[in-house]
Amino acid sequence: MKTPKLQAHKIKRMIDTLGLEYTFKRDQLDQYKEPTGEKTDVANLKGIMHSSANYVSKSASDATIIQSKQSPQILTNDITAKNLNINDEVTINNKIYKVSGVTDIDCLGLAFDISLEVVL
Repeated sequence: MKTPKLQAHKIKRMIDTLGLEYTFKRDQLDQYKEPTGEKTDVANLKGIMHSSANYVSKSASDATIIQSKQSPQILTNDITAKNLNINDEVTINNKIYKVSGVTDIDCLGLAFDISLEVVL
């Protein structure tokens, strides 16, 4: 039986063949550390967009309702993903998404999952 472990070469091959370029932008700050409204490019990463299901349960007095909600993510093997901050923005298919977190898969520094949320 094989032990399940991260196979970085498969992730790299998949991103190289199927991946798209994503440009992340961040608000510029003025001298008082307040956003000016102007955006600067922070990172240009190649990755694959995917989604995962998050389950939310709502409890009432008689029953519990479980709903699933899709959360978009970008899988990348670019180390510059570590430089992304929460609230950095990326535009995909004319929709603006904000970064809600960056996860280093298996804490090896080989692959990163960038969690996104849609800006309404």
